[in-house]
Amino acid sequence: MKFAALFLTLVSLVVPSISQQHNFSWGVRGPYDVLLSRTTILEPARSPYRTRTANLYYPERGQPGRTIAAINVIDGFGDGTGGTARLWSGGLGQNSTTVRLRSQRGRGLNFTVEIYGH
Repeated sequence: MKFAALFLTLVSLVVPSISQQHNFSWGVRGPYDVLLSRTTILEPARSPYRTRTANLYYPERGQPGRTIAAINVIDGFGDGTGGTARLWSGGLGQNSTTVRLRSQRGRGLNFTVEIYGH
């Protein structure tokens, strides 16, 4: 019985660290919302002591923007080593946005950003 309790304790400590992803979501995708943009950002790490940053702009230059309903940022690493995402400007209910992506120290960027709206 003690072995089972010890085993469950160890599993509960190890599993969250293995399955941790840094996914971010703003807003709610409605039934009539469509995919406005899907962009994958892949940038390798440069140095073990530095972070990487990238800005994603919607809409691209010269393109008309549509009203944004939801923004999903999906971590491609999936092992807890992904970075963070922040809405830098614009966002929900507006027709433009800037999403800033930042890696953890010594890691690269691997994110897919999906923007939905109408």
